[in-house]
Amino acid sequence: MKRRRKSTASNANGAGKVSHIQINYSGPSFSDLPNTILVNILLRLPIKRIFVCKCVCKTLYDLISDPEFAKLHFDQSEVYPLLRTSGFTLLSRMLYLVEPNQDDFEDKLDMLYDFESKLDTSYGSSSIKIKLDSKLKLPLRNIEMIDKEAVGSENCLKLNMKNHKYKIVNSCNGLLCLSNPSDNDPVIVCNPVTGEFINLPEVRMVKDLNMPVECGFGFSPLTNQYKVIRMFTRWTENEKLMVAEVHVLGTETWKDLCFFPESTWKLFPTYFNGCVYWISPVPCSVICFDIDKESFKSIRAPPWEKSNIVSRVSMGVLGVALCITEALDCDHINVWAMKDCGGKKAWSRMLSIDMDGDERWPCGSYQPIKYLNNGALLMFNSRKHAFIYHEPNKFGFRYLKVRGMESKVEAIPHIPTFVSLKHALAGHNLTVLNVKSRCGELKLQKEKKGICIVEENRQLETDSEVSF
Repeated sequence: MKRRRKSTASNANGAGKVSHIQINYSGPSFSDLPNTILVNILLRLPIKRIFVCKCVCKTLYDLISDPEFAKLHFDQSEVYPLLRTSGFTLLSRMLYLVEPNQDDFEDKLDMLYDFESKLDTSYGSSSIKIKLDSKLKLPLRNIEMIDKEAVGSENCLKLNMKNHKYKIVNSCNGLLCLSNPSDNDPVIVCNPVTGEFINLPEVRMVKDLNMPVECGFGFSPLTNQYKVIRMFTRWTENEKLMVAEVHVLGTETWKDLCFFPESTWKLFPTYFNGCVYWISPVPCSVICFDIDKESFKSIRAPPWEKSNIVSRVSMGVLGVALCITEALDCDHINVWAMKDCGGKKAWSRMLSIDMDGDERWPCGSYQPIKYLNNGALLMFNSRKHAFIYHEPNKFGFRYLKVRGMESKVEAIPHIPTFVSLKHALAGHNLTVLNVKSRCGELKLQKEKKGICIVEENRQLETDSEVSF
């Protein structure tokens, strides 16, 4: 709400003074509104607009900085995709948050974009374009290696990718766990919205690792503790050892666990209701780690086809259920939901999408992102860098291509939060760092280009597929 400019008109005596009537007519200000109304307005805004409001005046700054506002915002926040380049030859710390109600949404019918908006036109009759301007940053590794010689023109950093890149393990309650790409060892937990991050304690170096480390990140609702789990297999002279360690955020050590289920890979770490889950292709099962009990168990996999699981399945949370998508090329997509049946975990088919041989559906796995109230399902196909929006009761299939990234793209389902790591881990003597104070003003090469999501006809697309 804007304050009206005070009139500079002269009074009747020509003295150039402002009358009391004119002063009283200057209009209401933010200070005239109750804080409850201001908070209610702020909670309806996208993340970027909240950042802008924080810079408007001290009143809004104090409200948004209040831990109670962060709690209220998280309680009503929804899952949105975070986009990020994930190619082996490109270093980027930029995350793009795909939020509803982007100001620069352009449509022939001038509709406001929302994941649950009524897209009631036939396919191809409208052109959706969403410019992603909600940009968040990940920290850089090995800050001590960055010096003035690494800064090129226009404050652009030229860094060695292998020394500074992170892999995203998974998201939990608005926080991200990041790992070293070379061995997948977890090293950092961060909040990309606030820019805060903490370094995890150093782990024991294992020279005879048989496979990369498998890890996950979760939260115990009973103890209000965040925990990171790491698992690896190594060989000794006489036997194969399976090692599991857990770290409680706020402590300084890793604790050994007695046992974890053996598997060839553990794919798609996903946090859900106090547990971290992985898909294990060999043996074909779902592995669960209870954050509170610090124990593992193996769950029978859905009754999917057993061949080539790695390239066909993906896991995520849709609504209030842990789900696995199974894509059978040019045939159908099954969505399996895990349910608790008398204390035992069982899978039921939540949804089946018949592709009818439609060539517009890309091959590969479909990552579940969000299940909407109107019955639509939002998925992400990493092979084609595209979102698939399927709403069977209206227009069926929509193909939303990510444009502007020159590498493979990954999408991370994420609930953004303003909760500070200092408050989330209150009571612990932690060093909380911030990306804004560590070369945050400098950009990396190729981070200046605009990223957008554009609705396209899949048959007209000419981009080559990116191999896994």
